[in-house]
Amino acid sequence: MTGPIKVFLTEAFMPLLKELDIFGAMFRAEADQQFGADFVAAALARKVCSELETSYGQVVVLSARGRILLGYTGYYAATRQSAEANVCLRDAYLNIRQAGYEVIEVQRKRRNAVIFMKDGKKVIALVNPGGYHRSVARNVYRSEILSGKFDELHLYSYQSANEIRNSSELLFNPIDPSAQTIDATRLFLYSIVPWPETHSG
Repeated sequence: MTGPIKVFLTEAFMPLLKELDIFGAMFRAEADQQFGADFVAAALARKVCSELETSYGQVVVLSARGRILLGYTGYYAATRQSAEANVCLRDAYLNIRQAGYEVIEVQRKRRNAVIFMKDGKKVIALVNPGGYHRSVARNVYRSEILSGKFDELHLYSYQSANEIRNSSELLFNPIDPSAQTIDATRLFLYSIVPWPETHSG
């Protein structure tokens, strides 16, 4: 016997919209697993969220209608670049939480960052899917660590471990003797894998 067609009321999509609002984006594969593929497909069909193709997989973001349902009044449309940055932030956050650390704050406005406590130390984790050039890393180290704001600086990206090793050689061992010395016990580089790759199969 054929079963009835399931129809979702607009209000039913609020849990998904609120989840998207936390970080600004979510991999489609993760959304399908957490909420159900049919549910996410229905949300996309009702245009309360939209889907973007990125370098790391399909990503679901809030649509203009979804933002209105959440009470936002200003117009904003996610771009591929912002979607990639936001899913990377989400993955970094999950990585930090899974390690058992206490998250104090997630920042998305001026920069993508997670502030947390690690063994009594206050840590700032900055997130950029494409990684950080050593000059940027040095500037951030100076402003966040040498200033005394934080005890440790963690930089997260989707770059492979080999890419990070190669690009960071001159960060910790600069050719210029006048370059700022980086304390390797206070700056850490992390390679994280996009959610769909860690949950495939």
